[in-house]
Amino acid sequence: MVDTAQQIAKAFGGVPALRRALNEAGYPRSLSAIYRWDLPREKGGTNGHVPTSAQEAVRIAGSRLGLDVGPILAGRVAFMNGHELDLRELPLNSSAVLQRTLEHILRAGMWGKNLWALFYSDVHAQQQLLSLLRKYDDDMGGASTLAGISSAVRWFRLYQALQKVPAIANYVLGRLEKPETRVVVFAIQPEIVVELTHRLARAGAARLFVNSAPHMEARHIEKFRASAGRVLVSPPKVGPPLDFASEVVFADASWRAADNSAAAMRVHRKGTPLRVRFATLSETIDKDIQRVLREGFRAAVSL
Repeated sequence: MVDTAQQIAKAFGGVPALRRALNEAGYPRSLSAIYRWDLPREKGGTNGHVPTSAQEAVRIAGSRLGLDVGPILAGRVAFMNGHELDLRELPLNSSAVLQRTLEHILRAGMWGKNLWALFYSDVHAQQQLLSLLRKYDDDMGGASTLAGISSAVRWFRLYQALQKVPAIANYVLGRLEKPETRVVVFAIQPEIVVELTHRLARAGAARLFVNSAPHMEARHIEKFRASAGRVLVSPPKVGPPLDFASEVVFADASWRAADNSAAAMRVHRKGTPLRVRFATLSETIDKDIQRVLREGFRAAVSL
């Protein structure tokens, strides 16, 4: 083995000992899977590096044995952890704020006086679809299934994301108390981009949209780079590098893993760990959805 994989195996006392530690920690891996870390990518390996999808398991297994393997992992691919940002302890949208926001977005009157009945009926039906998916498949069909049905559950996704906005804004503002911190907040739905930018206005937040003109995109990125603004709210998409940021929050992640991984790669600076968080509403179906998205993200960035 070479690079990180070799150092990790040595820290645990060899590959068999590493496998045993992972199994005892509740993260079983076969010997062949661990040995494949040494293989080149064209042969199904990871070029001697511990894949991102296995790093958290290795950290936990190491901590149980009193080993701090974080510095070893940070040397190569520990730049994207894709952890959960649990919003349970933070204030969520009140019903009044949620209703006012939705009325603005939906332009009340578009559906007549039955606006709310129709909206909540659609949200309920879409949530039932996702609940059935969860009932019959612990992985909710996997990332590819979520990607396929994402447009069919548009109102449910908007409703869920709007509830997260105040808590995410509070979290980001708290992170910005450290002067050197710069945060990129990714949101796939334009309405969420607008709401987040509004709530982060006092931090000088800049924003981008999917169809932003190149000159406007360059202007907002420069604002983000400059001291005038330390937050950028953007849809997860391919674009110019944002590698002067130190943290990523997926406030409203794409249901396509490739979108999220490509977006995070824009922020990653070689050799520097990057904090990545997926905002999650606990005790709701969103927790299962975000778990699938995080797993898809980790698999994508470990390739």
